Amino acid sequence: AINPAMLHRTKPSCIAHSNRNPFEVLVSGYLFHRAGSEPRWLSCSFSSALNKSLKICPPDFKNGQMTIFCKDSQIEYWEKLYADGIAQVYMESREGVFADLLPDAKPEENFTEYLNRVDPDAGLVAEFIWAYNTTLAPMQFTNSYIQSGFQSC
Repeated sequence: AINPAMLHRTKPSCIAHSNRNPFEVLVSGYLFHRAGSEPRWLSCSFSSALNKSLKICPPDFKNGQMTIFCKDSQIEYWEKLYADGIAQVYMESREGVFADLLPDAKPEENFTEYLNRVDPDAGLVAEFIWAYNTTLAPMQFTNSYIQSGFQSC
């Protein structure tokens, strides 16, 4: 979740919340993604991710509760979010603050192939770029939300 509406439920519910060290999240993600452990989205090429990234995909809500889909679409919200992260790695490898740290990503390769091609330092930077919006921002939001006085069960 990145905003309170994403946590809304129509019935009373609890939230399970755990904290993880962000550095451990990055290293774990780097190893997991380098191994190609999620082929459904890791097989997506950079060029395919860039095409998906151009599409607007706000989350869909039914009866006040977030669904798994983007609004007015059959694209799953997480799939678009992950494609955005992959596209961001591609763009940052070519220009931006991280460009000097990253070898250029090739349009036809996927994230796993890229992580296996580059050295570990560049791979961890790429993992940070991918995780910034897909993992770290939701972690920060949820932590702040819980600390702000959320009434737990």
